[in-house]
Amino acid sequence: MAEPLIAITALRHAYLPGTPMRTDALKEVDFRLHEGEIVALVGPSGAGKSTLAHHMNALLRPEMTGHVRVLGQDTASRTCDVRLLRRQVGLVFQHPHQQMLEQLVGDDIAHGPAQLGLEGTALRERVREAMDAVGLPFAQYVDRQTFALSGGEMRRVALAGVLALRPRVLVMDEATTGLDPAGKAQVMDVVRRLHAELGLGIVIISNDMDEVAGIADRVTVLFEGRTVAAGPTHEILGPDLALSDYGLLRPTAGQIVDRLADRGLDLDRSAVTLAEAEEAVWQAIRP
Repeated sequence: MAEPLIAITALRHAYLPGTPMRTDALKEVDFRLHEGEIVALVGPSGAGKSTLAHHMNALLRPEMTGHVRVLGQDTASRTCDVRLLRRQVGLVFQHPHQQMLEQLVGDDIAHGPAQLGLEGTALRERVREAMDAVGLPFAQYVDRQTFALSGGEMRRVALAGVLALRPRVLVMDEATTGLDPAGKAQVMDVVRRLHAELGLGIVIISNDMDEVAGIADRVTVLFEGRTVAAGPTHEILGPDLALSDYGLLRPTAGQIVDRLADRGLDLDRSAVTLAEAEEAVWQAIRP
């Protein structure tokens, strides 16, 4: 089997070590992302999800115990090419304004490639390509003020800025938090299209179990700085794992079939999407 794009083993990380304010953010974390996968990273607030994400592109590097290998590089090694790694593993933050550096949309998306030496027509086409990929028409948005955009538009601009660097891996940290249902759907549609067209390995950090159920191939659960479960989406979000023990709920579809089953309807409880729940109910009531 091919080497994972990201392989993290027994990782520990503490903030402010050696001080009275020490916080152990990661205590024992394992994580894998393989070529072409979408893996969801879930867990309650404070579980260590963002800290783990920052290890995926070497914003943080192992200082205690554990091993992080990303795209064939050991991030703790002195020979690790950190600049290359950060271009190849694009991180989209929860709050998109945190990674916007320019006043105009086109300039903001061009910032990264320009730092790599791209200029002129080649740079303009790279910006156009990235904007097309996230569904932002070039002529309509290239000269718009970044901070006058809606929340959903800002997230797509931030995503375009990452895509302009042509990464191999995309890490999205709570990328739909605060958006209305239509905005969430737009962002997830973009992610699906990127995955289908570019074959990116994608990590989605989210506590929206409906969102996770509809897009992830596998799910990793963090709780109190530890990996407590990892596996295929239906296995982790299905009826056999007590997600409530880790501060999480089953997807809406799973909750529906659970309640119907508890009330006596003999149906398949493995549904994690609404389409699967509908099919389970249909199969249960068919004569």
